[in-house]
Amino acid sequence: MHLAGQRHPVTGIVFDNRGFPIFDDVTAFDTRISIDAFKSASYEGQMKLATKGLLGAIEQGQVKASSFTVRQLQQIRAGAKKIDGYTWHHHQDSGRMQLVPELIHKKTGHVGGAAMGGGM
Repeated sequence: MHLAGQRHPVTGIVFDNRGFPIFDDVTAFDTRISIDAFKSASYEGQMKLATKGLLGAIEQGQVKASSFTVRQLQQIRAGAKKIDGYTWHHHQDSGRMQLVPELIHKKTGHVGGAAMGGGM
């Protein structure tokens, strides 16, 4: 990967030595879905599972509901695959999903876990 071990010139996101972006500093929520559930779900199903995990974290007080808009909370409660302003990043570690600001994710060109087969 051409940015391995470097910082993305536009977004400032650092890439690990294998060329994967490290979105940890901008991630609104990070979750791990069981491998069985992850592999048996469709691409969109994986995002819905991640949203379900986010809802659980909000309900348990692990994530502040005030971090999200009314519209975003409606989408989270509905189990949506897409939350306005964010995208679910398929981390290279199979089953790990990160809720990342959509614009940062889009501008940080990279090969994600989904493209590697981890998201399928």
